[in-house]
This record gives sequence, C-alpha cells and structure tokens, in this order.
Amino acid sequence: MIKWMTVAVFLCCTFVLGSCSPQQAQNSLPEDQEAQPRQLPQAKISNVSTTLEEQDNWFIVPENTETVTFKVEAEHTNTVLFWIAPTGTETGKERKIIGYDTDGSDGWSLEWKVGNQALHDHISIEALGVDGRTMDSYTLNIHSE
Repeated sequence: MIKWMTVAVFLCCTFVLGSCSPQQAQNSLPEDQEAQPRQLPQAKISNVSTTLEEQDNWFIVPENTETVTFKVEAEHTNTVLFWIAPTGTETGKERKIIGYDTDGSDGWSLEWKVGNQALHDHISIEALGVDGRTMDSYTLNIHSE
C-alpha cells in the first residue's frame, strides 16, 4: 500500500510541476530591464601630429630645439600617455614616461622639453579608454641632428 501511495504522490507532483510553463516558473523581468549592459566605445587614436619635420619615417629634432609638441586626436579617451624608448629589440622595458594629458577638452597634447639629449628613439603614444579597459597606441621614430 505504501508503495502505491508513493507512486501516486510522485505522479501528482510530476503533473503539477509539469503543468507550469518555464516562463511561469521563472520571475522574468520586463524586456527593458533585461537589456544587456551598455558597452562603452573603445579608445581610438585617429591622428598624431608634431612640430617636427619627417624624413624617411623619422621625425628630426633640429639642433638647439628646446621643446617638441605632440598633438593627438583621440576618441573615447580619458588619458593620453607619452613614452620614450630606445630603438632596438626588446627595449619596451626600458621605456620612460615623458608626459601625459588627462584633460582632452582642449585636445590631447604634450609640450616635451627635449633638452640637449641625443635621440634615436621611439615615441609611443597611448590613449586609455573611458571604459577603463581599452587602449589604442601609435608609435613614431625620433632622431636628433
């Protein structure tokens, strides 16, 4: 008798639970609340210019130059970093920051005081995204006369 009662209870539970549709069993949110998290656009450098003349893919720093200006056009960016690294292989760990800009309201730029240093280096410009995850970069070669 207990065996038949167990089977009857099992069948009743199966019938009751089976009659609920999956949507009824879940507490679904209205469509507008189920929207995916909004993706922020990625950082993008669209243009880099400098006060230096370019020759054979190298920007030349004339003798007695005190300041070099870099201007960057970048979208969806909250900070632009400017780095210098020596030419050669695996020199990335030797790079040094030469400046940064955290206020793009007047455009992204750097006025770099060159001094009397001899240059044969790479300048790397990095735009850090407003989303906190993306980055775009641009590298140029720089050489002193």
